[in-house]
Amino acid sequence: MITTEQLRIFNNLRLFAKRIVIINGIAELVDKLFLNPEEVAFLLNGGNDHLQLLFMDSLTKVGNTYGGLTNMVKESVYQILFGGSLQNQLFIENLPYTQKNVVVPRNVLHSLKDDLFEDIVIPMEVGE
Repeated sequence: MITTEQLRIFNNLRLFAKRIVIINGIAELVDKLFLNPEEVAFLLNGGNDHLQLLFMDSLTKVGNTYGGLTNMVKESVYQILFGGSLQNQLFIENLPYTQKNVVVPRNVLHSLKDDLFEDIVIPMEVGE
């Protein structure tokens, strides 16, 4: 049987737990809800100490040239992670041609955080 003290401790821990909400398809969400730039910025900045929002979408949808979300995402999110070629992305400007054309393995994510660009290598299990 749970005591009153145990229940109180559990409720306090629950208050400090961090919840993570993953939203897949931010470009479609913005289009379907007809959100204006201020509303998109509010949505992107929606996290707090107890809630973290993760937005997922394809680079071609976020970074399209028709008023896409690229600048809004760059200005509003804490960190951008994406994989694949650097040729079609619009997050990082002025990349040398040689760096844009490098073939990146599937276990490498590009990270953009506070205007610092780096690669994150995710360890993979190697079969024998």
